[in-house]
Amino acid sequence: MLLKQLKFQKEKDIKEDVFEDTQILFAYHSGKLAGFKLEKKHVRYLFRTKRAADLMIDFPIDHLMETINHFECMNYVISYADVTLNEEFILKLHYLLKEDSEDTLDYGCGVYKDEIGTSKAIQELLVWYNKIDKPTFEDIVEFHYRFEIIKPFRNGNGRIGRLVAFKECLKNKIVPFYIDYHYQDLYDLGFNKWKEDKSFLISVCKFGQTQYKQVLDARKKEYSKKKD
Repeated sequence: MLLKQLKFQKEKDIKEDVFEDTQILFAYHSGKLAGFKLEKKHVRYLFRTKRAADLMIDFPIDHLMETINHFECMNYVISYADVTLNEEFILKLHYLLKEDSEDTLDYGCGVYKDEIGTSKAIQELLVWYNKIDKPTFEDIVEFHYRFEIIKPFRNGNGRIGRLVAFKECLKNKIVPFYIDYHYQDLYDLGFNKWKEDKSFLISVCKFGQTQYKQVLDARKKEYSKKKD
């Protein structure tokens, strides 16, 4: 099972395997979607060293810190994938993502942009979602859409939304998806078309699921070769 594999590799700090692939892949593409300029080699370097200072001359400090923080978000998601989704979990993710970034000076971290109205909207969303007995891939994508429409935070909504979707896929034994930044236009179009055609965004996310499956399958082939 993928969740068990990710937990084991995280706890054992295993490099060059599914856990590291996942961390780098998701942080890299989510960063690109957020406008970060780091290339995959830089993300890999940060994952292995956590030394943002080495790259400060070339990149904004927030791009570096929030990339490192994204690794911690993914650790948190993997550790607590089985818990029922709740506000505390969502706010904790945002805190982890934004901690020690310059953004926190203006907006804080782990807090909604509008405490009363936003909290009510998120609670209603969670009530709807948690009533679903066995969420499907389509249900998770719909949650992702509804979450992004609320935009609960001043910054980082997309990254938090995709991390939550990753968590819920793991919890429900569904292969997760990531959004390749090369397809950002289609991803954005999927949100814009949702009310008239839900299938468009679902198809974009399914393509991201296929891409992640290819990463997992490539590692499986390596395991088979080693056994041979």
